[in-house]
Amino acid sequence: MARFCNNCGAQLNEGAKFCPACGTVAEAEPIQPAPPPQPEPVQPPPLQYGAPLPKRILPKNMLLIIIIAIVAVAAVLILVNVLGNQEEPVVEPPPVVVEDVEEEVMPPPEPDPVPEPVGPFEDISEFSEGMASIKITDKYGFVDIEGKLVVEPKYDVVYMFSEGKASVILDDKHGYIDIEGNEVIPPQFDSGGRFVEGLAWVSKDDLYGFIDISGEVVIPIEHYGVQDFSEGLARIVDDKVGYIDKNGNEAVPQIYEKGESFAEGVARVMLDGLWGLIDTKGNEVVTPKYERIDEFSENRALVLLDGKFGYIDTSGYEVVPPKYEGGGIFREGMARFKLDGKYGYIDYEGNEVVPPIYDTTYAFSEGFGPVVLDGLSGFIDIEGNEVIPPQFGNAGQFVGGLAWVWVDEKYGFIDTAAEFIVQPKYDVAYDFSEGRALIKLDEKYGFIDESGTEIVPPKYDDAGAFKDGVALVSIENKWGFIDKAGNEIVSPTGK
Repeated sequence: MARFCNNCGAQLNEGAKFCPACGTVAEAEPIQPAPPPQPEPVQPPPLQYGAPLPKRILPKNMLLIIIIAIVAVAAVLILVNVLGNQEEPVVEPPPVVVEDVEEEVMPPPEPDPVPEPVGPFEDISEFSEGMASIKITDKYGFVDIEGKLVVEPKYDVVYMFSEGKASVILDDKHGYIDIEGNEVIPPQFDSGGRFVEGLAWVSKDDLYGFIDISGEVVIPIEHYGVQDFSEGLARIVDDKVGYIDKNGNEAVPQIYEKGESFAEGVARVMLDGLWGLIDTKGNEVVTPKYERIDEFSENRALVLLDGKFGYIDTSGYEVVPPKYEGGGIFREGMARFKLDGKYGYIDYEGNEVVPPIYDTTYAFSEGFGPVVLDGLSGFIDIEGNEVIPPQFGNAGQFVGGLAWVWVDEKYGFIDTAAEFIVQPKYDVAYDFSEGRALIKLDEKYGFIDESGTEIVPPKYDDAGAFKDGVALVSIENKWGFIDKAGNEIVSPTGK
């Protein structure tokens, strides 16, 4: 350890007695006392479970520090609480200066455009599948039953809808439109028929075939003549008449002179000038022998043999051998016949229910048959009873429980008890249709309901019966149509 002179501060050599600089006696090197002996550390006794912990004695200065810290924290909390309870000053917004201007008034919303009224029409057809053809300025289109124009009048000719399609002609070519007016098959054929059983006949260069609803030719256009499909078969004509199926296969050979469509499982065909029946397989149900076979109705057809009339069923059985001078179709199990210049009725089995005593008779309707005796009309029931004796100048059929009658050159309506519901006062009256009857008075047409109330007073120049809830009406050769309440869906006057 270095030593220095206490007089001049010079460093002394190790072990020197005097300062080499000033000669002052150097002090002896101090002797370091030995440290006192350290006592052996005393180990605390081990803690016993449940024994109290020994007290830890904190130094006095540490306790003071803790007290100061607690006081400081308490002071901070008090200050924060005081400041938090003070309300924030409310800053009032500056006053808004409103200029005295005129309030802008918004216009009301524009109403939906009202469609232009359709019609009147130069011509109109009956409704079919909810559509009617109309004519405007020599062109044809279609309206629906609500009077909306669905197809603009642009075609030269149109035909009624069938199976959702209508044949149309434009520039001498036939095509087809759907119920929305889309040209699903553009005009391309020389002629075309209606769709029946999914197929329609068409022609090109005087030959005929069939197309499907997509316009595809499914039976080649190669025949001289065809007829609509019926019960899966269609008549074709080349040198002779035969029948084909929907695949174009020959179902009945072309050996007949004439032929009609199939109905009730049979078709009437002519061979050597006489008529017979064939089934759908081409088998001859009735060998051609009759001079005439009418259409079947209720499984009965009027036939003529050697100048006499009788009836056959679809099996060819002669229910009534030919013996009458005339006959009619079956309705409600009854048919009129003529013998010795008078008329009576036979039933379904050929029994003469009503003897031939009347001047004429008509088909049954609602259980009543109109008859005429000595120039007066009445009604009989299916048992032949004269429930309404002949007393009217003329009478129609019962429809909806009412029939028109003619008395003193005026028309009225009676019920099944012969009570007048409408007194005879009209110039003309027609059968009821859909609860309305067309009547005519002073050259004008109107409609009555079943109580006799004039729903539509006579005011139209022409009109037709109700069908599908509407009736065609005309004023000054312009056409429109009305509903059953008499409202003009399309006015014939354009008003």
